Amino acid sequence: MTEHKASATTGAPAIRKTAPFRTTSGEYFSVLLKAWMVRYGWLMLIPTAFFVALGYALHDERWLLVALMTVFIVAPMVMSFIYTYYMLTPEARRAVLRKRVEIAEGEYIRLIYLPSENTSDDRDGLHDADPDIKADMKNHGPETEEKVIKSIEKALPDYDAVILSNYHIGTLTDKIIKFTIDYANKLGKVVVVDAQKDLRDYKNVTSMTPNLPDTEKSVGYKIESEADLKKAGEKLLSETNAKSVLITCG
Repeated sequence: MTEHKASATTGAPAIRKTAPFRTTSGEYFSVLLKAWMVRYGWLMLIPTAFFVALGYALHDERWLLVALMTVFIVAPMVMSFIYTYYMLTPEARRAVLRKRVEIAEGEYIRLIYLPSENTSDDRDGLHDADPDIKADMKNHGPETEEKVIKSIEKALPDYDAVILSNYHIGTLTDKIIKFTIDYANKLGKVVVVDAQKDLRDYKNVTSMTPNLPDTEKSVGYKIESEADLKKAGEKLLSETNAKSVLITCG
C-alpha cells in the first residue's frame, strides 16, 4: 500500500485513499430497518398484544390465531412496504454505488463514486490504498472526528458555502455537524443541509432540501395537499430556524 506524498514544487497536500468498496443493498436496508424498528417497531406489537389479550379475556382461541396472523402475515407485509418505500429512493440507489474515500490532510475529505465494472480503477485503488483509512466510517473514533473538524476549519474560509449531505453512515457526527454550522455562520457562509432524517437537529442553517418522504417522517404526518406541504415547510422552519426550506416532491 502506498501514499501519495506532497509535491515539493507545488506544496500540495499528501493524498490518501481507501481501496474501492461498496455498501450492499442488504447492508443498507439492515441499517434502515434497525433505525425504523427502534422508532416505530413498538407499534407493531400493539395489535398483536391486543388480540392475545382479547383471546384470553373471551376464552376464544380464534383471536390468538388473529394475533399469529399479524406476526406471520402482516409483519412481513410491513417490512416489504418499508423496503419499497426506502430502497427505491435516489439516496438509496446512490448509497450502494461503488466508491472510495480520498483524504488530503488539512484540506478535504471526498467520497468518490467509481464505475461499477471491475476496471483498472480497482487495481489502482488497491495499489494506492492507505491502510490507515478505514472504509467503514461508522467505526471512526474521536481522533478521526478531530481530523475532520480541523480540515473543515482550514478549508471553509476559502469557500462560499458548505453542503452537509448526511446519509447516516456515521461520518457526520453531532459534533462535526454543530461545529460546521456554527463556524460557517461565524464566517457568514451559506449552509445547505441534505439529510434523510433528524432534520430538526440542523439548527440555524441557510437552507435544507429534504424530499417528500423524509419531510413526512420529520413532521409526523402524510403530505397530501399543497396546504399540507406549506404547513410542513413552516414547521421545519420553526423547528430549525432555517432561512429557507426546499421540499423536493419528485
